[in-house]
Amino acid sequence: MDQIFECVVHHAGDFSSFMDPDYVGPEETLDCDPDFFSYFALLTTLKRLGYVSLKSLWYYDPVLEDGMIPLNSDNGCRRMQSIAL
Repeated sequence: MDQIFECVVHHAGDFSSFMDPDYVGPEETLDCDPDFFSYFALLTTLKRLGYVSLKSLWYYDPVLEDGMIPLNSDNGCRRMQSIAL
């Protein structure tokens, strides 16, 4: 059995600046099963939170200098999983 990981979704708020990951606003913590976590599963979850259409999604990668990476595919979701685990 795979290890469950947490995915924290920050929504309806704002970051203090693009290069500073300090966030002010609501957040949801999701327990995610790596076998079923995907880009489209995340979109479904966001729709349940009331977001019918989205301009963009981003995730934080602490290894990279820029930190914030656009999330637009399952590859990004796999990277998020490896960061979380």
